[in-house]
Amino acid sequence: MFKKEDCFKLGTLVKTHGTDGRIILTIIGFEPREFDSLKSLFVDMDGALVPYYVSTQNRHGMDALLIGLEDINSPDKAKKLLSKDVYVPLNKLPKQEEDAFYAFEIASYEVIDKSRGSIGKVIDILELPKNPLLRIEGEKGEILIPLEGNFIISIDKKKRQVLIDAPDKLIDLNT
Repeated sequence: MFKKEDCFKLGTLVKTHGTDGRIILTIIGFEPREFDSLKSLFVDMDGALVPYYVSTQNRHGMDALLIGLEDINSPDKAKKLLSKDVYVPLNKLPKQEEDAFYAFEIASYEVIDKSRGSIGKVIDILELPKNPLLRIEGEKGEILIPLEGNFIISIDKKKRQVLIDAPDKLIDLNT
């Protein structure tokens, strides 16, 4: 039995499609083409990861897959899976360059601003389409820093640190 900590969140089942039970899986943080040969996945059903075999799949737009799951062969059965998160085992992650990272890997890293020093720890990555945000628990509250752009200077996996250069107004805006 797989646990969430042995998997990564691939996306969310968002809409039924057609009359044969296919479902649109919106993928966040990955390119759908990276999962063209997906054979199985896990659906989070009230905290338990339930396995499903993928019977069909096609890319659907820029950030989604249209999938068929074994034993899900009607819109009524598919509707029960809507709004559920989909997980895949960590060993199915697409290979990264050595200096690249997946957003979920930096949870709990210390965040150090170039001019302010330590400003807190990463508590989450808000996977917003086209604008993921680093969610930091700071001394005075939550701080949100865009992952896109020039704010991130480096990520040191050995030290578990994220070095940023964020404008003071951006940090102050959030606290």
